[in-house]
Amino acid sequence: MSADERVSLDLGETSISWELPALARLAAGAADAPWSLEGELAEGGLRVLSIAGSDGTLLALAALRPPGAAGHGEETVRAVLVRDGQAIELETALLSSEHGPDGVARRVGVELYERSDSLPLRGGGRATGARAGERDGAKLEVVELATRLEGQDGVGRFEVLRPL
Repeated sequence: MSADERVSLDLGETSISWELPALARLAAGAADAPWSLEGELAEGGLRVLSIAGSDGTLLALAALRPPGAAGHGEETVRAVLVRDGQAIELETALLSSEHGPDGVARRVGVELYERSDSLPLRGGGRATGARAGERDGAKLEVVELATRLEGQDGVGRFEVLRPL
């Protein structure tokens, strides 16, 4: 898959699209979310991770929790890694988040597999700031991150969208 100006991930009745120039601008401190939601937000909510590495690597990840799911283990998780202008939809993406006593994420981790037989790419981020608001008729939590992916520093944004 070649990266043009946009990558999209299909999560069933919902899809998420990232504008790659907007995703890359995270590294320069851009405040706007680089992604858009298309379709219906599932009752269980949506987690979105966007990372811009110092070497130009971009990560776009979305995890949708279907209605009635017991936990994160039942989410539909999809991710795209963009390296050197090439977008690679990853075969497996695992996302974990650690939350503080206030319920806000303070750390995020990823384990990414290009193919089932490939070695994992690991990364993560720690919170540098957080805010709450609304987006697309849902409650939104935004956590700004200092990240590390493939040994490269970067910046990211972890966003959680829940129906009102």
